[in-house]
Amino acid sequence: MPVIKKRVTGSGSRDQSVIKNLKDIPRINNKKFFFQKYFTYQEYGADILNDLNGNYIHSTFKKKILMRSGDTDRAEIVYSKTFEDFAKKISKVLRPVGIIDIDFLFNGKNFFILDINPRVGGGYPFTHEYGHNYIDAILSIAKNSKKKIKFNATNKNRKIFSKGISIYTHK
Repeated sequence: MPVIKKRVTGSGSRDQSVIKNLKDIPRINNKKFFFQKYFTYQEYGADILNDLNGNYIHSTFKKKILMRSGDTDRAEIVYSKTFEDFAKKISKVLRPVGIIDIDFLFNGKNFFILDINPRVGGGYPFTHEYGHNYIDAILSIAKNSKKKIKFNATNKNRKIFSKGISIYTHK
């Protein structure tokens, strides 16, 4: 204990709750939910870019600071050789094409993968704003599959980004 109760399908943390007492876990077999150990480790997001053959090109990592409805609203770009090695291992095992989005917990020693999405994820705007334009890289590879994509040397400067909503009046 504690455990987290989550919907099997769905998004945005809908109907999610933390259960702290064993007696509060429902005794019926409800296939709409699953239960897993609740960890309080720091959550991170990763954008990993692979070529058309599933070979690793680059990765960007974000320490999640503020979440809303399952989406990252504020994050700090971080660099870690340990994280980069993790991304390379994921790429080598899964061999995805293009951009994948991974959310994970890290306790300083172990990785706990929360999800892997074979698409641009909600944290990608931070990667892009940081100067890692994976969309342009994918388009360049699609035009010329032999093109080598290079990013500037890994920027190890931490930077915090926030997403927001702007409202405009149009006449």
